[in-house]
Amino acid sequence: MKRFINQTVFFLTYVLYWLYRRLFYSAKINFDPHFKNNFSDQIIIISNHKSLLDAWHVINNLPFQIFIRTIPIRVYATKKFDHKIAKNINRIKLIDLLHCLYGAIVIPKESDFEAKIKPLIQAIIKRESVLIFPEGRVINEDNIGEFKRGVVEVYTQTKCPILPVSIKVVKSNFIRKTIIINYGQTTSIPSDILDIPLAENRYRQAAEYLRAIVVKLYNV
Repeated sequence: MKRFINQTVFFLTYVLYWLYRRLFYSAKINFDPHFKNNFSDQIIIISNHKSLLDAWHVINNLPFQIFIRTIPIRVYATKKFDHKIAKNINRIKLIDLLHCLYGAIVIPKESDFEAKIKPLIQAIIKRESVLIFPEGRVINEDNIGEFKRGVVEVYTQTKCPILPVSIKVVKSNFIRKTIIINYGQTTSIPSDILDIPLAENRYRQAAEYLRAIVVKLYNV
């Protein structure tokens, strides 16, 4: 029942987002020529992070045929915010309601590394897709931050295909913003990186590999 509710909310959001985007954004949505090649119904979506609305931008700009096959997409979400408005929304429990309606995976408080990624791995085991922002925070500057190792370990344990996405805010005026969203093709972390014996080096190089793909999309 909960899954059905989540799917319904995603579908309604997809419809409403189209109107929202037309009113408030000038958007350029680009797809890699090989975007649909060997596309799996189950994916790990990774994206850089520019605003609190990025999950909606990434998910609701997917082609409808792919969107409907992959929802509900479990967004790896936080309840810790630096933005004043987000903090106020969180105080009235609206964030909790949104997390519940969309079936988000909330980062466990005061947990070790394994406990934090466990819900993501469990979702993938259940044949669900997940959305992760590997930077771990919103980056307001015109660049992409360092990727954390969590996404690497999730891939290592599941071997689920990775869909890289980039979001760039080009300019804005009083009402409308211009954003560019570039979708790459599904990829994986090369075996020669995963075979690096020292875990610290393996995590670092794998995270840098994924970041380089998103950076390339960002700079198109």
